[in-house]
Amino acid sequence: MPLVWDRLKFDPVAQRLTAHSTFQFRKFAALGWFCAIFGSAGIAAFGRGVPAWVAGCGSILIATIGIYRLRKERLLLRDYETVAATVSQWTKADGPDGGYVYSVRYRFLGSDGKVYFGKSGTTDKELPSEGNTVPVLYKRTDPSQNEALATFWFHRFTYTGTE
Repeated sequence: MPLVWDRLKFDPVAQRLTAHSTFQFRKFAALGWFCAIFGSAGIAAFGRGVPAWVAGCGSILIATIGIYRLRKERLLLRDYETVAATVSQWTKADGPDGGYVYSVRYRFLGSDGKVYFGKSGTTDKELPSEGNTVPVLYKRTDPSQNEALATFWFHRFTYTGTE
């Protein structure tokens, strides 16, 4: 798919997103991670045999993934900019609960005038198809560190002035 420079540079959605988005910490998501960690750790502490080892390893794995994601989101939110990225590839796959999960590859123009590429994680939220725009948050000092807003776990974003 050819790169449409004008569309990336002068996308009107990007102008509406900039300085109009706010983020909010999802307390229930954090509480869910906390309960999962301490629930399985409690089973490991009071159980015996293989189930205790499995629960202990599960709690360590859950804690590690949760801390990694929370740290990644917090680092991006320290000094960020929001931009509308153009979706270059859209993927829909069967989800674990019978539904679908979506992911996209996208490209955007950073504040330094260079084009950057990114890939979202999977989410059960339907993401825009190829050629459309998706809101992306990137680190001002390093635009190669970016994430589609729909795939944040611990933060929710609201927009004022967008359609």
